[in-house]
Amino acid sequence: MLRTGGAVNMRHQYVRGEERESVYETPYGDLHMAVNTHELTVDFHEGVGHVHLGYDISVEGEWQFYNQLDIDVREDIEHGNEGNPEIGD
Repeated sequence: MLRTGGAVNMRHQYVRGEERESVYETPYGDLHMAVNTHELTVDFHEGVGHVHLGYDISVEGEWQFYNQLDIDVREDIEHGNEGNPEIGD
């Protein structure tokens, strides 16, 4: 998951059964984080899909709490990849 723009930048990688570290960049300093992914399902068909995540999160070495996140995704037919930092213009 990539979050950019405004005052923060963050990139988390979610891999079921693995702990992944990342840095959450803010104007007040960097926070070192980690996620330990327990649940991950991805289902995409013809430009429409769903992602389900279940993970523990750690901030500065302290495990905080368990999170569940559900994301519905659909392809942007009108704009395509325009402005996508991973693909370019």
